[in-house]
Amino acid sequence: MPLDVLHIGSYCSAMDFYEERLSGGRGSSNADRRFWQGYTTMTWSFVKTGLKTPSFGLTHQFVVAAAITIAVSMGLLAFAISERIEASMMQTAAEEGALFTEVFLGPSAQELATSRSLSPESVEKLDDLLAGKLGERVKMIKIWLPDATLVYSTNKEAVGERFPSHHIASAAEGKVTGEFDFLDAVENATERRLHLPLVEIYAPLFREGTTRIIAVGEVYTDGRRLAGDLASIRLISIGIVGAVTAPMMLILFLMVRRTANLVTEYQSTLMRSVVEAKALAAQNYRLRRVADDARLEAANSNENLLARIGQDLHDGPIQLVSLLVLKLTDPASKKRAYTCGGPYDTGTEALTARILDELRQISTGLVLPQLEGLTPNEILRLAVQNHEDATGSNVRHQIDELPADLAPPLTICLYRIVQEGLNNAFHHGKAVEQRVEVWADTEFVVITVSDGGPGLVESNPANPRSRTGLGIAGLRNRVEALKGTFEMISHCGIGTQIRAKLPVTRTGN
Repeated sequence: MPLDVLHIGSYCSAMDFYEERLSGGRGSSNADRRFWQGYTTMTWSFVKTGLKTPSFGLTHQFVVAAAITIAVSMGLLAFAISERIEASMMQTAAEEGALFTEVFLGPSAQELATSRSLSPESVEKLDDLLAGKLGERVKMIKIWLPDATLVYSTNKEAVGERFPSHHIASAAEGKVTGEFDFLDAVENATERRLHLPLVEIYAPLFREGTTRIIAVGEVYTDGRRLAGDLASIRLISIGIVGAVTAPMMLILFLMVRRTANLVTEYQSTLMRSVVEAKALAAQNYRLRRVADDARLEAANSNENLLARIGQDLHDGPIQLVSLLVLKLTDPASKKRAYTCGGPYDTGTEALTARILDELRQISTGLVLPQLEGLTPNEILRLAVQNHEDATGSNVRHQIDELPADLAPPLTICLYRIVQEGLNNAFHHGKAVEQRVEVWADTEFVVITVSDGGPGLVESNPANPRSRTGLGIAGLRNRVEALKGTFEMISHCGIGTQIRAKLPVTRTGN
């Protein structure tokens, strides 16, 4: 069954039963309403949570996170590789440029060892270098004094001015440097119209036969080929990284998707289990209520059975024995028995009277008196009064004011406890210090029946039987059927006490 259907089915079943209870169904109470209100609230909240579809699952989160991570990683790796290759290629270009300056610019710059300017012949000779095929590769040539004074340039406008830079300073110290230059410097304002990426190389120019640096040569070569090679290298680096990471990402994606499917499946299973557990809990609650109703019905049926038995005893054997006693005590019958020489059996008369008394006591104990119209306090006082009238003993009692609307099963149970407890106190406790105490609050009714007799320690207090035939076991069953607690305490030479604590149930609940 689909999970959504199971959720809705469980919720609807719970709501149907809940509405049946609230509509006045059998056994409904405030406790039932509170239980089912809480149950349906939790179930509906759970159903809404279960029906909510996550808009951004674990697999999607992984794809986005992995894509961002891999993209950043590939970019950083490609940048690092291209930077490293660019540095290597630029160093190679710088070394080639240093060789060019040494071969082509070195002879013309020798006069700078003793002068701060080049002669017109040297300038013309340098200008001719770019007029031939070499000019296709080399776009500009500059010669600087170590103090950054420009002494030669293909652009004659800036000759004689100083343009300090760290490249010139490094070359004046004997270092060869090179980099891409887009002619953004002030001295390259005229050449900026070329719009070409140029490789700018600075190399020291030495005086012949010595290591003395007399000038710095600056050469600008066409960098389009190098720039294209670097761009190609970046793309190749990205492709290599992508080719390496794509299988890993695919494997991780499959693993995460499988894990996400397992988590979803386990979550669905768990949600189904919870819904089923809630349904079972609701079913168990219904069964418990049915069992409680059955126990109450059993108690009522027991009372009816006892009433029928008592009525049958009263209408049957008691009537017959009464007729027998009348015949035995009839003077005419006595005279006939005497005239005919038959003996008059006075023992039979006494035995018959005893049987009649026993049957009357049994039927009286089984049949409840008329309790309709009496309050719980009047019913309990009636039980005490009936015991005093039947036994001629005295019973001290303290009965607090009880709610007038106690349910009949609870009232009958209290009556039976007083009846059975006082009977036990009379027959087993010798009617010593018989006492009945009853008190109540908003939730429970507590009743105790005690005596000061010899106790029941030697007479099996677990299941004593009284003359009414109800017994302690019957009382315990009655109390437990009403969800109460029952206990009997007996000490040799001190007395016996039975105590019951029952929850308050009112008429209509």
